[in-house]
Amino acid sequence: MNAEIIEAPEYLNSAYYPNTPLEKMNNLFLSIYAKQKYDGDSIVVSYEEDFFWMKNYFLNKEECHFYMKGLEEKNWIEIDKGSGLGKSGSLFRITHLGLNKVIDLLDTGILPNTCFVAMSFSEEMKTTREAIRLAITRSKHVPIIIDEAHLASDKTIPDAIFSHIKRSKFCIADFTEHRNGVYFESGFALGLGKPVIYLCKEADFKTAHFDIRQLQHIIYSNEAELEQRLFDKIEAWLT
Repeated sequence: MNAEIIEAPEYLNSAYYPNTPLEKMNNLFLSIYAKQKYDGDSIVVSYEEDFFWMKNYFLNKEECHFYMKGLEEKNWIEIDKGSGLGKSGSLFRITHLGLNKVIDLLDTGILPNTCFVAMSFSEEMKTTREAIRLAITRSKHVPIIIDEAHLASDKTIPDAIFSHIKRSKFCIADFTEHRNGVYFESGFALGLGKPVIYLCKEADFKTAHFDIRQLQHIIYSNEAELEQRLFDKIEAWLT
């Protein structure tokens, strides 16, 4: 019997995986930052129940615990010694020094758990934006929305867009209102081999350009439906 050869999608061949200790440390830190509901929130990480160590590319939970201790030694997090979790997990919160490190990591482009969002920034899309943001953060990723990003004084908006797309893990493109920038940014991400999730409100999809109508979209009629379906897509495809 001849073995069947299955070729993986091209983007998997160039996907980001942290390899060096620095990359592992930064990736873990951004991952736990995404778990908090608000700055200063107490966070529980269970290494076994939700396979947190596996999702962050560690060989086992012991290696993950070792790197968690490293974050504590850097004073980026403070671990509750009385939580009773031992090596099965940690109860901790991100420190002020850690929050400054998050800002630094996001600004310098070490973004293994981030998602670039291409969409219309009109007033009518504010509730849609929040639904997209919630779906991304629920999936333990960090949304990058360009009109909210901190830009260095020497960077133009196009430079920042290119930079963030290049450094993000994947892209979400909402074609509602058919902004030219969304077409361009999603095409740029696709050209780089980034996974792209396509969205559009049901009423607007009827007038979408024929180039994107053939692509698989999440077509939604309200924000609650969008949030749940987008979350399910990210969990199934990228987690």
